[in-house]
Amino acid sequence: MAVKAPPRKLTHSGSRRHMCGYSIGVSTVFISTLLCMFIICFFFLDMEMFYRKAGFTNPPPVVLQTHNYGLGHSASESLAELINSTSVVATPAVEVISSKEDTDRKTEEDVGGINELREDASPAQVDIEPTQIDVVPSRVDTELARVNVEPSQAENSIAPEDILIVPEEGEDVTPNDETVLESAPEESGSVDEAKIKMSREPRSLVGCDITQGQWVYDNVSYPLYHTRNCPFADPGFRCEENGRPDKEWMSYHWKPHDCDLPRFNATDILERLRGQRVVFVGDSLGRNNWESMLCMLAEGVSDKSKIYEVNGEPITKHSGKLVYRFVDYNCTVEYYRDPFLVPQTRPPKGSPSNVKCVLRVDHVSWSVDKWWDADIIIFNAGHWWTEHKIFRQGCRFQEGNDLKLEYDVPTGLGKALRTWATWLEKHLDPKKSEVFWLSFPTVHFRGGTWNHGGHCHQEHRPLTEEEVRAEWQTPWMNQIVLDEFMSRIKKKLDSITYLDITTATNYRSDGHGALYTWDTKKFGLKPRNRQDCSHFCLPGVPDAWNELILASLFAKGKRTWAQPVRL
Repeated sequence: MAVKAPPRKLTHSGSRRHMCGYSIGVSTVFISTLLCMFIICFFFLDMEMFYRKAGFTNPPPVVLQTHNYGLGHSASESLAELINSTSVVATPAVEVISSKEDTDRKTEEDVGGINELREDASPAQVDIEPTQIDVVPSRVDTELARVNVEPSQAENSIAPEDILIVPEEGEDVTPNDETVLESAPEESGSVDEAKIKMSREPRSLVGCDITQGQWVYDNVSYPLYHTRNCPFADPGFRCEENGRPDKEWMSYHWKPHDCDLPRFNATDILERLRGQRVVFVGDSLGRNNWESMLCMLAEGVSDKSKIYEVNGEPITKHSGKLVYRFVDYNCTVEYYRDPFLVPQTRPPKGSPSNVKCVLRVDHVSWSVDKWWDADIIIFNAGHWWTEHKIFRQGCRFQEGNDLKLEYDVPTGLGKALRTWATWLEKHLDPKKSEVFWLSFPTVHFRGGTWNHGGHCHQEHRPLTEEEVRAEWQTPWMNQIVLDEFMSRIKKKLDSITYLDITTATNYRSDGHGALYTWDTKKFGLKPRNRQDCSHFCLPGVPDAWNELILASLFAKGKRTWAQPVRL
């Protein structure tokens, strides 16, 4: 039934009101259209932001920090303000000899090795959590052949600008004569056509601060190894084998701004280490670093049975001491578990009943007699120097016969570092040994701590400069190392290096094991509240720490490290 239209009353004198009604109708339609367009645009923008956070879109441009948090200069530059000494010392240039045959052979070996990988590898499961009380290792002496060559001068360096290069989606980096990597366009506008050209002709390490640089994505040259080929990695570090689905975290490498790190060649490094000892002393992050070095060097040995633990001990996180010998090179790569770097003992008589143990901050480690004359010694500490690991476990500090209940954790660490500085000044042989003290490697727990629901499983790319500035601060113990340890090194400063790994590690929230520290194919994902955001997957970030150590040795140019680099 048709509806009868209402009568039009204002035919002549009402024409103005009619036109007004028509105008109001058009305005309503126009405003409604604009509102719909706004809702649609907002929906797509919201979805884009959602997918970006989920990691399904190209990552935003990642720019390294221009603020150096007090760690932007080399150790000696930082020390110049502390001890009023000259910070620049002449160093030899590193001559590079490029061998096409070696490069081609290494490429063939890598491709052949990858083709032979077994996908069904499933190592024993070990859940790595930094919650164990220190155990004093047993005393087992190891006598090794050594090489002595006269030392040369060491170098110090400068700090440059910072930029991080991230891969575009689907981008593949190929080793041409001149590879150009373009940074992702910035949301704010442009990067002024920012293109960073990497020439095959390496830039010298002389005058370069290798700790200031950028993470560059390169899935051709990296990773340096796969844990499927390395029997020396803890199950908790084998993220790829444990079922981690993304792979990009393995292919970032650290590139200093003003120089190029020597391309890693396992055979070349092993030749330089022939007859020598490389020792790592510290906590489980030091172990993470040590296992990375083992896997990197093992790439230069085709027969892995010629690499073995001298006492027949298996790889477990509970071992206080592990010594792996490379038979063909008569060298060892050793690890000594010492999370506090000072003895942990029973409290003196008459101590309060709530004091269960003490840290003897006036004594160096009991294990020192096993490695004090090693050729390369790498220290790390910090993750156990917390109130939770010390005071809540019933520990306090002791000096001489006195229990120091008034010492807080920073004071105790400072006392321990002074003890080490005094000891090294007296006992270190600069003609034989090189010491590296690594800064605190960053942890990336979000939403809590390691034992209170902290997580990092959603991280799939390096952090941006803004994210680092907003979320991660310089660890307090780094400055204490400079103030209480490095500033007290006078006579042996040429042989002791403070190496800043914090700056580079700040950005690698994507590098942790998170939910993949056991075989998820067998046991499923770990509980969300039991993630490991302290240790790093292998291959990964610890490989970059080792490349920085090796580059520092090349830059100093002492003994076997003065020889030309063979690529």
